[in-house]
Amino acid sequence: MRFVLTAYVKGDDLPSSEIDITHLGERYLGSLAGAPAASCVDVYPVDAKKVDELGKKLNDILDPQLYDYFVEAEQE
Repeated sequence: MRFVLTAYVKGDDLPSSEIDITHLGERYLGSLAGAPAASCVDVYPVDAKKVDELGKKLNDILDPQLYDYFVEAEQE
């Protein structure tokens, strides 16, 4: 299973960027999705509070005012 953080400009249907976040571990990724990571098979929105936390873990600046973020579970 691979997990990707996808950013969409608010109001847009096309993804702006994707970051592979699988390395953050199943427990943490499950907490973002609100379900055990092993059972994730869909796309899960990430709320603004968790976006800030996620940005710190990734050492990246994420902007929840400009983008909507989603965790996507992908089969490899």
